[in-house]
Amino acid sequence: MPVEHSEIPKRKPREKPAPYQRRKPKEGRKKDAPKTSARPKEKKTKDNLTLNDWNTIYKFVDEHPHMSQQDIVSHFATLEKPLIFSQATLCRKLKPEMRSQLEKRTLETLNALSSKRPRVVTRPDVEKALFAWVKHMEAKSQTVNGPMLKEKRQRFEELFNVPQEERLTGDGWIRSFCKAYNIRERRRHGEAASVDQESVKAERLRLKELLKPYQRKDIYNFDETSFFAFAPPDRGLCTQRMNGHKKDKSRITIGVGCNADGTDKLELIYIGKAKRPRCFGKTPIERQGFYYRNNKKAWMTSLLFEEWIKKLDTRMQSEHRSIALLIDNFSGHFIDYTPWNIEIIHLEPNLTPFVQPCDAGIIRCVKAHYRRAYCMRAIAKDDADEQDIFKIDLLEGMTMVKDAWKNVTMQTIVHCWDHTGILPDFNKAQTHPKSSVSTKVALGWDVMREYAVSASMTLPQAESKLKEIFGEEYNDTLWRPAINTVIEAENDDILAELVMYKLGSAWKLQLKLGFSELKPSKSYLIFGVILVVVTTVLVDDNQAVPAKLYCL
Repeated sequence: MPVEHSEIPKRKPREKPAPYQRRKPKEGRKKDAPKTSARPKEKKTKDNLTLNDWNTIYKFVDEHPHMSQQDIVSHFATLEKPLIFSQATLCRKLKPEMRSQLEKRTLETLNALSSKRPRVVTRPDVEKALFAWVKHMEAKSQTVNGPMLKEKRQRFEELFNVPQEERLTGDGWIRSFCKAYNIRERRRHGEAASVDQESVKAERLRLKELLKPYQRKDIYNFDETSFFAFAPPDRGLCTQRMNGHKKDKSRITIGVGCNADGTDKLELIYIGKAKRPRCFGKTPIERQGFYYRNNKKAWMTSLLFEEWIKKLDTRMQSEHRSIALLIDNFSGHFIDYTPWNIEIIHLEPNLTPFVQPCDAGIIRCVKAHYRRAYCMRAIAKDDADEQDIFKIDLLEGMTMVKDAWKNVTMQTIVHCWDHTGILPDFNKAQTHPKSSVSTKVALGWDVMREYAVSASMTLPQAESKLKEIFGEEYNDTLWRPAINTVIEAENDDILAELVMYKLGSAWKLQLKLGFSELKPSKSYLIFGVILVVVTTVLVDDNQAVPAKLYCL
């Protein structure tokens, strides 16, 4: 019986059009996780092995000829760094023709062992010639870039009569070529390539001979460097192109010095332009723990270097040490003052990149520590919501440089000294007569100076100290003229200081003439004769007396 039209239910009309809603798929039934701490078994996957991996597998197969292929697969799958492959793959790779192809690929390029697929090269003869040319340019210390590489390939293609359709005209091949032959773009630093290596060898031999009399702790090096402490980083990470800021090109000079075993890092010397920087306030700079000097160019001068040398020489005299100081041939390093306990050794020009330890990485390490602290400080400034996070004053910069110098380890300093190859073999090196004689004479001179200017020391005390220093080598007849000269000036302080000046001049003259290279007995004899001659000739001269004895 048909349903009447009036009985069909009518749908209620929508008041507002409903938005479209996509049906969501029904969620599958979730399985309950097993109540256990055991890790689920990882799914085995095949690895795309490199050529080096297959060479390792071939070597293992040759060493275990009776081992089945399945056992070999299981062995490599259970290693700490597993190599996953199937038994079928191993069977295919062990075929003679496949193995010979892989072994042949090993010798194709320098970077072949890290490759996973054979590199298709249309003209291997051109590539080998191009790589040989790159090595030839390296041997000549010449720079090679991408355009030169492209031009040279075109010439080789003409030389080998390569058809026009096989020639590479774009730049895309350069990247794959460099990757295959392990060629990287590197920045060239310094001027080391302009130096003759034979000159470097000769300089190292010269320095080894000069440093033989000294122990490792008594060999020092000092060098200055320009320091742009206020310049923010000019490179950084970003998602889009950014405009740069105005660079602060203010420069200060820092003098860095240390000994060869890293046990004595000398105090840094700072040289700026301002005589009294505003950031130091009213407190004197010396009281704030900095050795700061200034001039118009903020650079080392002979006057500043002489002041620094005198300060170091005074310290070595108080410690009764004789040291060797290596410095470069910068014009500011040539001074009139001759130190008592420091032998200044000037390095040959243009060889400092090879033979100067401070240039071998010590100064670079100081700057690296400073830059790291500088960036950490910028992060702290950003957390404090400051506008210019890289702004820094001279006092804070000098403090950070001082901390950076403290962070340079003894091991780093030792490695930099060893890298230069200028140190003698301290295990086999014997003490040179020069060091033993000059050290004893220096100590004896200290006794004579104290006896001349001090009213508390008597003649027997001076003689006993001289005997204690020289031991069996003490000869009273050699020191008697000097003692008598001091006794004659006992009641005249000005004459006593003049005698000290003459005695010091005699000892310096002995060192300059090289008499300490002789045997000890002859050296002392000549030294005694010089003392007698100088004190006899100069007593009547009207010479100016130095104000301070340590400046002699």
